[in-house]
Amino acid sequence: MNELHSTITPHCLLRRVKWLMLGRVIVITFLWGALVVVELTGDPTLSRLPLTYVILITYALTILYALGLRWQPDLERVYLGQVWVDLLIETAIIQSTGGLDSGFVFLYILSIISAGIALPGRSIFGVAAGASVLYSLLAYLDFYAITHPLPFPFTLRPEATPSGSYVLYATLQRMTAFWVVAMLSRYLAESLRQTGQVLQEQTAHLIGLRA
Repeated sequence: MNELHSTITPHCLLRRVKWLMLGRVIVITFLWGALVVVELTGDPTLSRLPLTYVILITYALTILYALGLRWQPDLERVYLGQVWVDLLIETAIIQSTGGLDSGFVFLYILSIISAGIALPGRSIFGVAAGASVLYSLLAYLDFYAITHPLPFPFTLRPEATPSGSYVLYATLQRMTAFWVVAMLSRYLAESLRQTGQVLQEQTAHLIGLRA
């Protein structure tokens, strides 16, 4: 097992899995509230139904995750699996709320940070790579108008046809952010691990002196 995880007890990892599920519910509830506000202040449209379906599916998956914890599964795999499913859900949300210029691209970054909290280094970078690939796919779909995401106000810019240079710039900018966050998360996780080891050694030394 990775050295980082040798300092994480099953109880601590279980707590982090539960926090991951709680955070997911908070974010998706906020998104649903934003959707309700848009519906009340604008003209209801069937084009927003896909986003509603994504929200309902996310709630359903979270309930299934909570029920699955009763069978005491491999918590590290459960955590990693949930993060990857979150990436897919976030991709659907971003595509449903403006695609390339969705205001919810930051959700990818939240998943990368979540991976950095409890997963080994290679998993963090794997999540960053997954976010990069999925966002690149969204950029491709947006540029070639293969799909049609929801219009403003969910996007950061009014509805318009993006140029090739803009798509390339936006994609590279977001991908760079994903990898920078992954590296910082890994660095902070490693720093915390080393700090924890030092504290354990000092505690053991003090106990030895008192004995």
